[in-house]
Amino acid sequence: MGAARGTYQDVVSRRAGCIMSAAIPKLPMWYRVLATIVGVASIVTAMIVLVEPFLAIWLLILLLAIGLLFMGMDRLAAGITGQPMMHVVGVVAPEDARGASPPSSSPPSPKP
Repeated sequence: MGAARGTYQDVVSRRAGCIMSAAIPKLPMWYRVLATIVGVASIVTAMIVLVEPFLAIWLLILLLAIGLLFMGMDRLAAGITGQPMMHVVGVVAPEDARGASPPSSSPPSPKP
């Protein structure tokens, strides 16, 4: 008899993991670096706010102002061009990964 290769559940789990990892697209390196930097900045900001609660109000106002600035630029550009700006999700994940169905090869059926 040979050595045991694992239980049925282990084998299924390993195979499902391989299938799942193949189906999920890997994020670009620039996005991973940016996410890491934002994560570290968030942790540092949380520590600062815990140590000095008065800074929480100032940081909240600053973050709100930055968010409103970017939203205003996005809406302004969309109003001028007539097209929505490119969203980060569209840059990171291709259409297929966001759940959009691929175009069908059959012609559309006529509506009654």
